[in-house]
Amino acid sequence: MLGIERKYQPEALPIELIAEIIAIAVNGGSIPREVSRFLAASSLVSRTWNALCRPYIFHTITISFERAHHKLYFLHFEAPHLSQHIHALELYLWPSHPCTAEEWFPECCGRLKNLRVLHFESRPSFDLSMAPAPLAAGISTMLSAPRLRKVVLRGWRFRGDASDVTNMLSPTLEGLIIQDSSTRSGEGEGSSTIRLDALRSLEMLNVSDRLLRFDNLIQCPNLHSFTVEWSPYQHWDLPIWLSDSLSELRLKAVPGCDIPNFGMVVKPSVMVIDLVTWSSFLDIFTWIKDCLNHLPFPNSIQTLTLNIERTYFDLLHTEELHPEASDYMVLSRSLRQLVEHGELKYINLDIKMDARKLSRSKDLHIDEGRGLAKLKTGFAGLLEANVLNINLILLQRSGNRVLETALARRR
Repeated sequence: MLGIERKYQPEALPIELIAEIIAIAVNGGSIPREVSRFLAASSLVSRTWNALCRPYIFHTITISFERAHHKLYFLHFEAPHLSQHIHALELYLWPSHPCTAEEWFPECCGRLKNLRVLHFESRPSFDLSMAPAPLAAGISTMLSAPRLRKVVLRGWRFRGDASDVTNMLSPTLEGLIIQDSSTRSGEGEGSSTIRLDALRSLEMLNVSDRLLRFDNLIQCPNLHSFTVEWSPYQHWDLPIWLSDSLSELRLKAVPGCDIPNFGMVVKPSVMVIDLVTWSSFLDIFTWIKDCLNHLPFPNSIQTLTLNIERTYFDLLHTEELHPEASDYMVLSRSLRQLVEHGELKYINLDIKMDARKLSRSKDLHIDEGRGLAKLKTGFAGLLEANVLNINLILLQRSGNRVLETALARRR
């Protein structure tokens, strides 16, 4: 009987085929939870399957505030061999967390030789100068990892010129995001400036204006894309250290923002403006028009994307949802000049009208035909020139659901 069972026992699959099956399942999976379940189940098939699944399972690791000590302790003492598989680390820490004072913390971080992406978030703000020595050493080690490509720093408090952190950054860095961060006044100004030749993308979101106004924060001569978000009622100054080779500029504006001061250098070919506001459409389009007119080289723009989300708190008539044709014309006249006298060839206009906060949001009845007529009148010239793509979306609430209705789409 044993002989019969052995006779019909299927042969083991070649290791190359197993590796291909796992790679196809992981790379082709669109739902992360299902991919995770597949990897967890596959890793139990055999030691061979386990070894092939391991790099995928531990490719991206998230360490939360509550589980930080447990996970880092496990990684350092019980499974140090797994560090080689970690390519992306999301680390959420309180500066006073017990594990940050452990003597083994720097060594644990130092094992992440293959780290490509580091996301470090702190609550409250993380000040490197006030951090326990093991935490400061561990952060320094990760920021200078030899293969690091992208860094996200959220909730930091830098010295005046941020050199306490920027001077640690790996020269291989291609993307940097600094968000919800501030500076200590009167410190470090005049320190040496780091040069990051590999840096292609930089985002500074809701940061201290001193970081933007400082003359020599970093040197990034090959920067391709710059994204910036200012706080309300804060003076806009584009950093003077931006190179004239910058090709993409993205502005994230909120209610109360002044018109930016762009300086005399930047001439992007791609520009994106994101606006989340409760202002009137006339004010919104006027702000965008004035913003474009303040660019030193507006005619260099080839692709312009405008993402507008207007929130409604009160509404007397549903007709007030749609912009008037005269509102559209304020923006249209400015854009037509860039098309006729500049290099502008593609305009993408996405407008979301957020009515979820209205008391009777789900009962709104919209005259789509009338709204579309206003749009066609306001943008007649641009639509005829076939350079304008428009999406007009209405967001409503029905119970716990969000209803998204496309009121107009012109491609």
